[in-house]
Amino acid sequence: MKLYEKIGNELKDAIAGNVLKPGDKVLSISEMKEKYQVSHITALRVYRELSAEGLIACRHGQGYFVCDRSPKQQKVFGRFACFVRTMRSPRDNDNYFNEINTGIQIEAGNRRIDLLLPYHAALLDAYVPSPEMLDGIRRAMLSCADSVDGFLLDERIPDETVAEVIEKTRKPAVVINRRTKLPVNMVCPDNENALRMIHDMGSRMKYTQFIFCAKRDQLSYDCSDYNSTERAALFHRLFKDEKHELIENCLMVPREVYLKKIDEAYRRRRKQGRVLLICTTDVLAADLISYFLADGKLPDDLGIAGLEGLAVSRKCAPTLSSMRVDTFAMGMKAVEVLQLSVNGTDSYLPSTVLVPSVFEPGGSMN
Repeated sequence: MKLYEKIGNELKDAIAGNVLKPGDKVLSISEMKEKYQVSHITALRVYRELSAEGLIACRHGQGYFVCDRSPKQQKVFGRFACFVRTMRSPRDNDNYFNEINTGIQIEAGNRRIDLLLPYHAALLDAYVPSPEMLDGIRRAMLSCADSVDGFLLDERIPDETVAEVIEKTRKPAVVINRRTKLPVNMVCPDNENALRMIHDMGSRMKYTQFIFCAKRDQLSYDCSDYNSTERAALFHRLFKDEKHELIENCLMVPREVYLKKIDEAYRRRRKQGRVLLICTTDVLAADLISYFLADGKLPDDLGIAGLEGLAVSRKCAPTLSSMRVDTFAMGMKAVEVLQLSVNGTDSYLPSTVLVPSVFEPGGSMN
């Protein structure tokens, strides 16, 4: 047994035996160093581990105190490993995970939870992480498991990696921004409700023909782009009559190929009424705005909508109408769900939290 573990166990026994009661001040770092003849780093690690378990808490300028562990008092301290892709530049058109990260950090601060931000998380910035990258992430997750209470996981970490880490560490996790069949918590967009809302909004605005432009096909599965696939499958399931058309794999083929398909579908359907193009991604929607733009505006019988609410939607001219996913709330909810799992009697009982979208009107629908 390592020295810091031995000291920690001694303090745990004192707390469990009520020798140290809730509210009691424990030894300062200096006092611990002197009593046990250990380094500053070792003393600090003891208190960091006890803080992660919710046994003690630091009061700024006063020292460390024993926490109230009674049933009425929920654990409000902990340490989560955050394996989520890093922040992008504010100038980038994709602010999606920036807001998720911000939500995570703010909610963790509100709940006084320490976040471990491993540098391996930067490997998730790659759109499709290589097997070598994913193996590095897997090893990093396993190596930090003993010092954290649970994991916040990016959608780009595949199910095989998540399953292995959960099985070996027995620590709860939350997968962010996609669904999974694994017995873990999920926080993801409510894609079905968002799709119904944008369709209803289009109907009220007198659009009678609907073309859904999907980045991928509805049967493909890629954990890096789960929502595009789910949205295509939902459109196919929800809207099957002659007023609706699904065009798949728009961003998986050369630009001129998918633009030709969409243009032909629009010209064919405009004879039946006003046409609304609904896109799985705002980037695709922005591209269609630039393609169909003539004399600074879209044709009167054409509308274009997105389903994400990225920064690019505000930079289009005209601006893009979009169902904005509340990504800030997604990050906050992920922390809340993970803390509930950590505090619960069964940390492995999975829950699925669907985060709503809100309609942000723009000039692309009129």
